[in-house]
Amino acid sequence: MARFSPLVSMTPKQRLDRALQIRAALTDLMTDEESDNYEGLDEHFQDYINDLTLDHQKTLPTLPSF
Repeated sequence: MARFSPLVSMTPKQRLDRALQIRAALTDLMTDEESDNYEGLDEHFQDYINDLTLDHQKTLPTLPSF
């Protein structure tokens, strides 16, 4: 099965924003029991968000020197 991802065309900032929205939605959606059962999910998702943050950081201009 071919994998189609329309999000690939998003900017790094848009991808980071979307990931943060998804994490917030999952937090709101999950019951306490589900959260306990899938506690590793948050750690994996945080790793993904860290990677997206680095991607976005690369697009930022450098600070001028003083």
